[in-house]
Amino acid sequence: MSLINKFKKGIKLLRQQLSEENGWKKLLGNILVFAKISSFMTIKRNGYKLRFFPTALSVTMFQSSDAWRYEEVFLEQYLKECDVIIDIGANIGNVGIKAASLNKSNKVFAIEAHPKIYYYLLKNIELNNVTNIVAFNFAVGNSNSGSISFTDGISDDINCVNVNSTSGINVEIRTLDSIINQANIDFMKIDVEGYELEVFRGAHNSLLATNCIMFESWENHYNRYGTTSLEVHDYLRNYGFSIHSWDGINLSLIDIKYISNKCENLLAIKNMEEFYTRINNIKAK
Repeated sequence: MSLINKFKKGIKLLRQQLSEENGWKKLLGNILVFAKISSFMTIKRNGYKLRFFPTALSVTMFQSSDAWRYEEVFLEQYLKECDVIIDIGANIGNVGIKAASLNKSNKVFAIEAHPKIYYYLLKNIELNNVTNIVAFNFAVGNSNSGSISFTDGISDDINCVNVNSTSGINVEIRTLDSIINQANIDFMKIDVEGYELEVFRGAHNSLLATNCIMFESWENHYNRYGTTSLEVHDYLRNYGFSIHSWDGINLSLIDIKYISNKCENLLAIKNMEEFYTRINNIKAK
């Protein structure tokens, strides 16, 4: 690529960033990351804080205080005292640390596969002085077969198991049941970029013990691992879950033929009566 074309591409990217809401903050955040000084700053969230590590998720949260607020709102409404929470695909810790900060009696297990992001997770746990969270550095799947290839891209928030290539990095893979042994799991959050079904296949005991799951669902992501949203949703239904969408107010049961044609968070709920006692202001549709 010629110098002129590189310049034109740079101008185009700059315009794209500035056209976004609070785009100037995204630009500033990227400059701070490029200058290797972002880690000296912290990002204030709702009841906790995160070190501004050089990650895509950190830049997004620096850009907007509403980023990933969906998960925080749900945790604020759903979690009660002495709950057990599992965070699979914990990234830098926004969900796990939020859950641990809401009530010191809660017990949180945070699992992150990428070693660099796992290091940032540990530092954010230390920053918030939460002692009721335990972190693990594993990829989660359907076997305890040693290591598996994991992508190592710049957009670290979408790194994932790389089953069709030996590129990237190798990380240890474990089943959820071999990592966690809890008689009751009140809430599980899972975001593994389409690898969800393999995680569930290695989580028989955990699924039997779990009351509610928030999971990312998208046909495009599932297809890369040879599965579909229909198959994932049906797998959870076989464990007694019903699948719902939730927009922060309205809870809607999805049809058994529903396909996630966009990237979205869905809720798998086992006991609706208990769910409604936890979130009493929710509206069923």
